Formats: sequence, structure tokens, C-alpha cells
Amino acid sequence: AGVFDQEVAGDGIYLSQDGGLNWEQITKENFADAHVTDISIAQEDRQTVFAATTNYGMLRTRNGGESWEQINQGLMMRHGARSVAVHPGNPEIVYAGIAFGGIYRSDNGGESWQNSSAGLNPEANISDLICDPTNPNILYAADLFSGVYRSSDE
Repeated sequence: AGVFDQEVAGDGIYLSQDGGLNWEQITKENFADAHVTDISIAQEDRQTVFAATTNYGMLRTRNGGESWEQINQGLMMRHGARSVAVHPGNPEIVYAGIAFGGIYRSDNGGESWQNSSAGLNPEANISDLICDPTNPNILYAADLFSGVYRSSDE
């Protein structure tokens, strides 16, 4: 995740199993050119990983990266996904930050999404999402243009 240029091909997702000494690309087939902007691992099921990308939207693996799938049903994206957060106590609750589209929430592990941007600018560019580790019902969202928001109403 970090700074990227849409004109340069993305390079997918890599995994290290030796503390970062060696890396292997794990999005080899369908998403090898993904522009990844954020990754979140489900704490309750470490095999379930979500990735926000600018060119494929939201991706998910349920088998530790062996295979990946797009999970964009209900997302309104013009410029891709920027951020993702998984509820620490319930891997079925996932939040997606959409470029110029606000925040979306899934209650079924990413199968479908509902807009959850009440109180935000409808064109919010959510660059980061974090569930508070001491109270996972609190969500923090960083908008590139207007600052940081806090939601405590799940």
C-alpha cells in the first residue's frame, strides 16, 4: 500500500512466510496487476484477507491467498477502493473506503455492501479505516480532503 501511479501496472499482492526475507506473489492469475491500496486480515480467521484496489475494487481470499475473488456487489465505484477494515470480533463485518464514494459496510463477509456514509461528504475519499481495538464498535475514517471521522454507532 502507498503511493502509486495509475499509469504504471500494479503488481498484485505478495506474501512472506519468513519474516520478510522472501516474498511470493499470491495474486498470480486474475489479479496479478492489482493496484493494492490496503489489506486487512480477519483476526478470527487468518485465512480470510480483504484487499482494496484501485482497478478491481474489493478482493477477498478465504484460503490464505490460494485464490482471490472480486466482491463488489453494491459498491458504487468510479475510482476504486482505497481502504478496508475487518471488525476484530466478527469477520463478517467489513468496511470499505471508496475513492470519492465514502464508506460501505458488509455484514456478510463482503458478499454485498451497503452505503454507510451518513454524515460524510458524499464525495469523501476514504484513505484509511480502523476499528478501535479496545472497542470494535468504534470506526475511524480518514478522508483525504476533510480529516478524520469517528463513528460509534456501529
